[in-house]
Amino acid sequence: MTKTQAFIRYMFFCIFFALGAAAMLIAFKADEIKDYYQSKDLLTQTEQSNKKIENMLTEYDRQFSYIDSDPNILARLKPAVLGQQPQRDQTAFPVAPEKMIAKAKTALSSDQPIVASDNSVPQWATRIARPAISKALFFAGAGLILISFICFGTPDPKKLQHKRDRSTEP
Repeated sequence: MTKTQAFIRYMFFCIFFALGAAAMLIAFKADEIKDYYQSKDLLTQTEQSNKKIENMLTEYDRQFSYIDSDPNILARLKPAVLGQQPQRDQTAFPVAPEKMIAKAKTALSSDQPIVASDNSVPQWATRIARPAISKALFFAGAGLILISFICFGTPDPKKLQHKRDRSTEP
């Protein structure tokens, strides 16, 4: 066997063994890969929720500073916040129907529930997490490793000696 043949044999062995080992590793870690992408999506959602809370806190601080600067604002907010009827003489206060108030509340509320997106986990990670595909991937990797050892492993020394003997004969 020449050095070129040995090198080619070695390269095929490395390629087949590496692909087989990678397939087996992915089969073993399929659930962890899927969990990683789900955790990554939950982290993004949590960060968005935290930013929303920070914005709300700054808005509340701004409103509190406005209340501190104008003490009469509290008296004007009391009926709206607590739902009490204002107590002013010789003043007519309009009353809106409940349906109109409900429509206005839904129109003004921008709070959308955070829903996990279905696209957060790649399809390939979802597929390899299925037991049947994970087993098939494992056995395919094991087959590639066996092929690498059987076909491209170290040749039998007796065969090498026999080939050398033939090549040295006149």
